[in-house]
Amino acid sequence: MPQIELTDAERLILANQYRIRGILEHDDSYAELADDLESGHKWLYQSRLRISPNLSEDDTNLVLDTLALYRLLQSSYEELEDKSEVEKDQVQFPGFDGNNESELLYFCTALCRKARYEELIGRPAKNSHAPTRDNYSRMIGQWRRIGEPSESLTASEIKSILDARR
Repeated sequence: MPQIELTDAERLILANQYRIRGILEHDDSYAELADDLESGHKWLYQSRLRISPNLSEDDTNLVLDTLALYRLLQSSYEELEDKSEVEKDQVQFPGFDGNNESELLYFCTALCRKARYEELIGRPAKNSHAPTRDNYSRMIGQWRRIGEPSESLTASEIKSILDARR
């Protein structure tokens, strides 16, 4: 998480906001945070003011393209008459790595909270426990090479996209 740098004026404004919120919500923890902000010791308030870094446009597009692709893979799999060439678990979205791709995993969680791609992401968001960014990039590249179809994929198209993971 990035460190937040606050001016004296910003600390004063936030302290005031937290005092008001504490009164409205009958929660003393907000008054404590207001005291911490007013004291000016970053280590007292820094851990309580968590904010995620902005996700780059490239990473945002990677996540959205990956989810759109997995949605297409799953719906195409369901429409296949002969499912012998592709196993159902191969078209399940494995998630992003919580250790190495946490910003992508957090974006998936945020999408789920907004009722987007819930059927793919799951609650909590799936942790692949291994880096996946490069795999997904190759899969998206293969999807684009076959024309980026948005309708049903054939079994051979599904296999070619899945094979691009390696």
